[in-house]
Amino acid sequence: MSALVARLSELVAINSVNANLADGPGEQKIADYVADAARALGADVEMHEIEPGRPNVLARLANGHSRTLMFECHLDT
Repeated sequence: MSALVARLSELVAINSVNANLADGPGEQKIADYVADAARALGADVEMHEIEPGRPNVLARLANGHSRTLMFECHLDT
């Protein structure tokens, strides 16, 4: 299994149903996973809890000498 498929398999295995829907657990576990993965790549990571159990993850990888590319996605499923 490729590293990409392994990573995606780990992500989809995390129950991250929105806490406001169907008694979902919220996004905390998947946010922690994403933050840890970003830190392992050398990113500066910030987490901002918008609502209890519903954090946003902001990860920055920058060298200060190139253009910016931004990815935005939902953590809840």
